[in-house]
Amino acid sequence: QPEWISDVRDFPFVEHPGEARLEKALQMLYHLGALSDPTSSKLTEQGMEMARMSTQPRVSSILFEAQRLGVLDLASVAVGMTQLTGLLFRRGRTDEEKKHALKSRAVFSERLPALGDVGAAVAVWLDARSVEDKRALKSWCNQHAVGFQA
Repeated sequence: QPEWISDVRDFPFVEHPGEARLEKALQMLYHLGALSDPTSSKLTEQGMEMARMSTQPRVSSILFEAQRLGVLDLASVAVGMTQLTGLLFRRGRTDEEKKHALKSRAVFSERLPALGDVGAAVAVWLDARSVEDKRALKSWCNQHAVGFQA
């Protein structure tokens, strides 16, 4: 593990963000649990783990909290699905297909309404994970206007 990782101020930026932006980033890292003190740039143990993850600090923090709460599977899906929400549901070509797609999306969205598109994506995952094989999953996706590649 490189030495610079223990102190954020020592990071070899290609282009330094400037002191004001760096201070703002340090405040955010403190609130996410990556720094032990708001005036320090030394990473906590969690901060070191966050640095090893290939995610943004906010996402890493969500995943750590989800693990602590015992809901890491759901949080991982929710985080992953935030990248796919535009691709998750098929739109349909004919008017009938479009109506079916909108209805299907609404059904999934109603399951976890407070979470918006992420909730719809989690609802899709909850249902789809019970499908036993790839062929059946493809059929399930077609029935529910869900993009199979998503």
